[in-house]
Amino acid sequence: GGGVHVSACQIIDLYLGLQNREVLSEAMRQRLSAFVADGGRLLVSGSYLGASCADDPGTQSFLHDVLGTCFLAGNRRATDNAVIGQNLTLPFQRSFNPYIYPLVRPEIIEPIASSSENFSLFAYQNSRLSAAVAAVPQAGGRTITLGFPFEAVGDGQSRQQAMAIMLEWLMAR
Repeated sequence: GGGVHVSACQIIDLYLGLQNREVLSEAMRQRLSAFVADGGRLLVSGSYLGASCADDPGTQSFLHDVLGTCFLAGNRRATDNAVIGQNLTLPFQRSFNPYIYPLVRPEIIEPIASSSENFSLFAYQNSRLSAAVAAVPQAGGRTITLGFPFEAVGDGQSRQQAMAIMLEWLMAR
């Protein structure tokens, strides 16, 4: 059919936001798996990616094998209003407003196996629990998975700096 031809892309930036039903369809998981296996770079962010794997073995396998991460739990700590890492502090907007996407369901995710190529990229500021994972999974390619919607980061300058860091890591050889 008519969709995006991922073979023409170097990086896919997949924003899942607050989508909580069929977060990643089987067809999407297959296309993204093939993309990463061919050396593609994938950045995924959203609020329910990890939680969706509890009811869906296919998504759980995708997180493990393709994204190199595992879901631990939702982070309901109201005091975690930012993530830190890479010499940055990324503040969150936690409530709905007309200007920025809110962080309502952050997730705690960790790398499958910690190493210099599989590590926690960002942690929640107060709890120090892992909020983002950078990985070079066995499937190939490079991936970054955020346990929060990237668009919930409330500071434009911090968002730009974080994106630059993530793109630099994703494009490294």
